[in-house]
Amino acid sequence: MSTLARTDSEPSGSEDLALAYGAFLRLGWTPQWSFPQRLAGTSRMERKGATDLIIVDAFAEGLRFTCALPDGKEGTAGMQRDKEAAFLPVLAELRASASSEERATWHTALEQLEADTRAELARQEAEQSALGEAMRYRHQGYWVTYGLIALNVLVFIAMVIAGAGIFEPKGAALLAWGANFAPYTLGGQPWRLLSACFVHIGILHLALNMYGLYQLGTFLEPILGRLRFVLAYLATGLLSSLASLWWHQGEPVVSAGASGAIFGLFGLFLALLTTDLLPKNTREQLLKSVGLVIVINLAYGLKGGIDNSAHIGGLVSGFAAGYALLPSLRRKTPGTGVAAGLLVIALVFCAAFVASHPDNRLRWEEQEARLVDFEKRGMAPLQPGPAGGMLRLPNAAQAWDSARAELSAASYPLPPDYSRRRDLMRQYVELRSRENGLLQRQFRGGPGTMDSVQAIGTAIDSVLQQLNTKQE
Repeated sequence: MSTLARTDSEPSGSEDLALAYGAFLRLGWTPQWSFPQRLAGTSRMERKGATDLIIVDAFAEGLRFTCALPDGKEGTAGMQRDKEAAFLPVLAELRASASSEERATWHTALEQLEADTRAELARQEAEQSALGEAMRYRHQGYWVTYGLIALNVLVFIAMVIAGAGIFEPKGAALLAWGANFAPYTLGGQPWRLLSACFVHIGILHLALNMYGLYQLGTFLEPILGRLRFVLAYLATGLLSSLASLWWHQGEPVVSAGASGAIFGLFGLFLALLTTDLLPKNTREQLLKSVGLVIVINLAYGLKGGIDNSAHIGGLVSGFAAGYALLPSLRRKTPGTGVAAGLLVIALVFCAAFVASHPDNRLRWEEQEARLVDFEKRGMAPLQPGPAGGMLRLPNAAQAWDSARAELSAASYPLPPDYSRRRDLMRQYVELRSRENGLLQRQFRGGPGTMDSVQAIGTAIDSVLQQLNTKQE
């Protein structure tokens, strides 16, 4: 910082500042704003913004020249020295040679810059006031955001302690902790639609999602308030899981992570940014950045291993939730009923889908495991061993009867490949039961030919071959 003294014959402070304005123009510098007795600008503008901040203050004793960093912090001695060396000679030249017309032009331009500065400051103050009004719950803090992050982190820590793996947990571990998987979720465990939102596939997955949740939460929670925020998060999380189930019907996809709910927050934020709830400049800047983040993440989600259907489901449901909550935000009322209604609607959609899309594959697999046990008991008399094993044929008959009853109970709908296997199992059990009856009659000396037993054996071999043939 340096001060250039003024003699009695030299211009007054305001005229000196006008000459400084002219010096800026001569040097190719950019005047940016002005207050009474102060001019500020930069020596060079780049794509990222100004490279420095040049400040000229007018005092009774003369001008004070300061070169600072763009953020207003003190610049280096080299910066100060170089800019002074460029500025002071030009200012001295203009003091000596500038015409009255030039001086008047610069003075008028300086006055206009000062008026523009005052207008811009007034706009910024109004913008900040409007933003503060929109974020009317900021005094409550970010407890829901921090709580959701803590819950996700604690679940992950528990998974790691239980041996799930810190980088790439196996599918079985994810399912054990509540991941979304159609045969489980639609087969009697619908709670996975919510629990999956708190399970993560590795620490990187967790870190990226929690960063996104923090960024969105610290902006949206002050706008929505705690209750609306958490209810919207849960509702969009449920609907994102539901979208994943709907999209991946018939596919062996295990889905987990908070990203669906986070995309729900993105959608909600996007909806609010298309309204006048936030001040214009803030809204336009955020709309560009939020829109870009959404596009980048959806594009990245096109690669394998990422459940974009959950992202899109969360985004769409969040966008709808944003408009649903808008009236209460405008009226500055709690909007608890609307927010609770969003969660109820999400639960109704989930319940309706689960009820209308039963997935009995897991149920069938459990029954098939019991059938295998019945088969072992039914086949025991035919295993190599003492002849007395044939005496256990009646017990074997009971095992095959139990297998018949198990299959009779399996009358629920199944996918084509599972349904085919169930039909083959019915044929197999029926043939084994008939075989057992023939063997009992033969053992007691009653009617029943070896040819009949052999024919049934051939039929059994055919069914077993089909059961052991993998469907393409």
